[in-house]
Amino acid sequence: MSHSSYASRLSLCSVILLSIFVASCGKYDPPAELSREALRTVEQGTLVGGDHLYHSHVWYGIPYAAPPVGSLRWKAPASPESWAGERQAINKPSECLQLAGSYSTSDLSAGQFYGSEDCLYLNIHAPRFAPDSVPTGNNRLPVMVWIHGGSNYQGSGAAYHGGNLASTHNVIVVTLNYRLGPMGWFYHPALKEPRNAEEGSGNFAILDLLAALKWVRANISAFGGDPDRITIFGESAGGNNVLSLLLSPRARGLFQGAIIQSAYPRPKSLKEASLPTKEGGYENSTGEVLRRLLIAEGRANTEEGADKLALTLSNEQISSFLRSLDAKRIVDAYRKNLNGESPEGSGYSFPTLIQDGVVLPRGDWKAMVRAGGPASSVPVMAGGNRDEQKLYLALDDRFTSRSFFNLSINIFEPDLYDATARHSSAAWRVIGVHEPLRAMQARNKNVYAYRFEWDEEPTVLGNDLGQFLGAAHAFEIPFVFGHFRLGPADRYMFSDENLEGRLQVSNAMMSYWANFAHNKKPGQGLLKKHPVWQPYGNDGRLMVFDTDGDGGVRMETQPLDGRKVLENIASDPVLARDDWRCRVYQYMEEKDRFVTVADLKRLGCAVPSVEL
Repeated sequence: MSHSSYASRLSLCSVILLSIFVASCGKYDPPAELSREALRTVEQGTLVGGDHLYHSHVWYGIPYAAPPVGSLRWKAPASPESWAGERQAINKPSECLQLAGSYSTSDLSAGQFYGSEDCLYLNIHAPRFAPDSVPTGNNRLPVMVWIHGGSNYQGSGAAYHGGNLASTHNVIVVTLNYRLGPMGWFYHPALKEPRNAEEGSGNFAILDLLAALKWVRANISAFGGDPDRITIFGESAGGNNVLSLLLSPRARGLFQGAIIQSAYPRPKSLKEASLPTKEGGYENSTGEVLRRLLIAEGRANTEEGADKLALTLSNEQISSFLRSLDAKRIVDAYRKNLNGESPEGSGYSFPTLIQDGVVLPRGDWKAMVRAGGPASSVPVMAGGNRDEQKLYLALDDRFTSRSFFNLSINIFEPDLYDATARHSSAAWRVIGVHEPLRAMQARNKNVYAYRFEWDEEPTVLGNDLGQFLGAAHAFEIPFVFGHFRLGPADRYMFSDENLEGRLQVSNAMMSYWANFAHNKKPGQGLLKKHPVWQPYGNDGRLMVFDTDGDGGVRMETQPLDGRKVLENIASDPVLARDDWRCRVYQYMEEKDRFVTVADLKRLGCAVPSVEL
């Protein structure tokens, strides 16, 4: 392919990235139609759902916990209230509080708030059954609980449509919300509760997920689901959260299988989560955030004064102060927007997956697996996409340029672009697939790996999007759900030419995912039309998902670890030119992938004084 094929319209590219990131996206789906056939009774009362796509039923906005507002902010989720009469369940619930941005489902401008703290709801997709024909007993269907991604500060469960997966493969699909950003992850010693160790964990979003799974176990039979065959699955940050549940002793017995898609877990210690950076804390630790808020609210004038004041305040005073603030004010403290500024974008950094020793164990991967969570006993599938990083490189000013009134985007150095994506994506898979699976298989031989490689996006306006984006991060989601309604991106991502191969890959993935839910192993897929998916093993065996023209669905052996990634960079002939090797190392250091500042110095590469 020629290098000129890397040119692409910025507006076109942005539409594609947005739509894929919220793929399987309910944003472009028709509304559900209220149906008496979808009448079901749960512990809280009676629900009336609706008919939806793929000959499915859907129930939106079922509360699985009380709203975590007021005094319940940063508390373990409380039981939901019951309701009288029939509750209509065809309207999507509020998203959890978040900021609109490049990958959000909102039409608001980047940086604007939407959603609510009152957001602990789940949604259920099922094959259509009349009330008197809902499966019971041994005929009940396996349940697949989807945990959405979005860096743990964006996203919602209702943005994903599980109707096709449910109807064509006889499963119940549950999607859900969980607290996001600092509402979901906030460890501060002042919030500790002596009578409830979970409340002081900081992992409130994980507690939400535990509460949702308990609700599912107690109520899913009303929809024809089997509470003893629950599989959790999630992508990106959702994959991180699936991994957290696998490691949490609090999750024992709540699910019987787990699928991790494109995770990138980086657990944080209590020290990193709470202490200022200069004292060993992570960026935007709660210690730093409390300091900013004390100054912004007029309680102190300087950082030093705020630190001194914090030492004099009791836990009750700090807790009361933090809970009295508007949630938007707290989020603004993380993006350093407390002085009336309006920064664009929705991204900010904060500690997640906090190793508190109660909800999430401490130690390395092996120690966490030994801590007694489900990881040592339930079957696990984990995988990633060959070109994860291209989602981010595509709009990165270090690798691309804008021209023609910001209407076009071009790659500076296509070979460097590909090499950076290749090596940093491999590092991503080591962190999210190979390292966790190697730790698990010491105690659990029922673990499986995969790699997604579909890259047959069409050529649009002379631009080969398959080469530009490839098998990027999140691109596997429509294939897993079998739902390709991406709105404006449809004509850019999907075409008559790639329909046959796209459906081939999607049918295979849906079949394997469903068989895993039905039978606790992927096998040959539920339809028994595909190769036997062998366990990961000591040689790193994995299933590759691609079209027949590019090798098809097949098993490969590809052992990979951090040392191999660095060896591949060092020996890559493409990177012999100029400072390209150092540029790849620098990018990976910034992205926290294997390379450290000490490594840059050792390798003779400049240490950037500012972000690359």
